[in-house]
Amino acid sequence: PPPSGLPLTPASVLITDAVLSHATDTHRWFDVSVCVNARLSLPAQADSPDVHRTYLPMDATLSLDGDGTWLIEASALQRIQTDIADRPTDSAEPSADTHTPSPEEQSLPPDADLVASFRKTLENTARSKNVVTVATLCKGASLHGHTLSVDRWRELLLRVEQPRTPGKPVLSALIKGRDGGPAPFFKEILNGLGWTKKFSDAELLDIWNRERGRVHAAYSRNGQANPPSLPRQEAHREPPGRARGKRTDSATARRRAAFDALLDVAHEARQAGDLDTFEQNLFLAERVALPADAHETLRDHTDWLVDQRTDELYETWERLAALIDTINRDGDDLHPDQLRRALRSAEELAEEVGDELAAEERRDIGRWQRHLERMTERLTLSQIRGHAVAVRVALRQAAREGRTTTWGELALRIGAPLAALNPDDKIAVLVEVDRETPDDRPPLSALVTAHGGDRPHPLYQQILFNLDRIAPPPEALFMHWRMALRRHSELR
Repeated sequence: PPPSGLPLTPASVLITDAVLSHATDTHRWFDVSVCVNARLSLPAQADSPDVHRTYLPMDATLSLDGDGTWLIEASALQRIQTDIADRPTDSAEPSADTHTPSPEEQSLPPDADLVASFRKTLENTARSKNVVTVATLCKGASLHGHTLSVDRWRELLLRVEQPRTPGKPVLSALIKGRDGGPAPFFKEILNGLGWTKKFSDAELLDIWNRERGRVHAAYSRNGQANPPSLPRQEAHREPPGRARGKRTDSATARRRAAFDALLDVAHEARQAGDLDTFEQNLFLAERVALPADAHETLRDHTDWLVDQRTDELYETWERLAALIDTINRDGDDLHPDQLRRALRSAEELAEEVGDELAAEERRDIGRWQRHLERMTERLTLSQIRGHAVAVRVALRQAAREGRTTTWGELALRIGAPLAALNPDDKIAVLVEVDRETPDDRPPLSALVTAHGGDRPHPLYQQILFNLDRIAPPPEALFMHWRMALRRHSELR
C-alpha cells in the first residue's frame, strides 16, 4: 500500500531553493529545501540553543506532537557555521538589454573581482551540494541595485569556467532561474564552451540537471574540482614582439574548447549506448588534446570502450556458436537454400568475431559448405535404386526393433553419404523404398525422423504425396506421423 501522508499545519513548513527536476502531463516535480517550524525536545542536562546560532540535532527523531506541531526529539545539538544568503529579487534577474553601459553601470567592480566572487560563491555552493540564484551571486559580488545583461553574464561566467580541463563539469549549472530551472544565460554559456548543438528546452533541462549533479559529485569527492584561478589582470597593450604568443594562446584555447566539446559529445553518446559515435569523438578528442591536458578522462573512456567492444564481441560469438550448434543439429534436415542462408549468416558473424576466436566455428562452416556442394550432385536412377535397397533393409530392421532413425544414422549403417543427398534424391530414395509397401501398412519412410526423433522428417509430406497416399495438411501432419509410428509398433 502507498505510504500515508502526515498532515501539515498552516505556516509550519517553508519551502525554498526549488529546482525543477522533471515534468509530466499532470505534475511538475521540484527538488526543494524545507524549513520547518517545529517544537524541539532536549534532555534537561543539554545546553540550550542560542537564538542567533544554527545547530544540527543529534540522534534526532521527527514526529507530530499532540497539537499537530512537528516535534523534534534530540539528545544534543551541534553548532555549525552558516552563510545565509538573501532570497532572490526580481531586480537581480539578468536583462536581455544590450545597450551601452551608463556611467552608473561603469562604476561596477572590476571584471576580475566579479569573476573571483562568482567563482567563490559557486564553489562554496558546490561543496554544500546546493544551487544558487542570480541574486545571491550579485550580493556576494556587491552588485546591489545593478542588473547585468545576458551577454555580460555569459562573458563573466565563461571566465569563471576557465581553465577548462578534460571532463570538467559546468560550474554555472549551479545557477537557477526564477522558474527553478536553468538560468536564462545557461544555453549561451554552453555555446561559449563549445557545445554547438541546438537544444530543446527539455534537452537543456536534462543537461543542466546532469551537469549540476556532476559538479556536486566532483566537489564532494575532491573538495574542489579545480584549484581556484588567480584573478586575471585587465588586458593591456602588448608590444608587437609578443603577438605570436597571443596567437599561440588563442590557438591553445580553441584546441581546448574543441577538446571539451568532443568529450561532451562522447559522453552523450556513451550515455545513449552509441559506441560508434562515442569511439569517433573519442578518437578526435585524442587528436586535439594538448600535452598539458589531464588524460585520466581519456583513459577512463578508452577502458570503458574496450570493455564494451569486448562484451559486444563476446555476444556476437555467442550468436555464432548458437547458430553453428543449430546447423550441426539440423543441417541434414534443411533444404539446400535454407542451409545456404544459415551458412551465409554464420560467415558474416565469423567475420565480425575474427579468425582467432571463431576458428572452431569456421571449421564447421567449411565442413557444411562441402556438404552443401555434395548436395548439388544428383544421383542416377540406378544409384537411387541401389540406395533404396539398402535403406529398405535398414528401415525394416528399425521397425522390428521399434525405433526410428535419421539420415545420418542410415548413412553410417549402410556406408553411403545419404545425409548429403539432394532433397529431391532423398525423396526419390524413400519413394523407391516404399514402392513395395502395401497401402494398408504404414510407410517405412515414417521411421526416418528429423534430428532428435521427436518430429517427422521435413520431406515426409512430399513422400506421401509421391506415393499417392493421403498427404494431410501441415497442421495435421504430426498426428498422421504419430499414427504411422503407432501402426509400426502394433505390427512388430
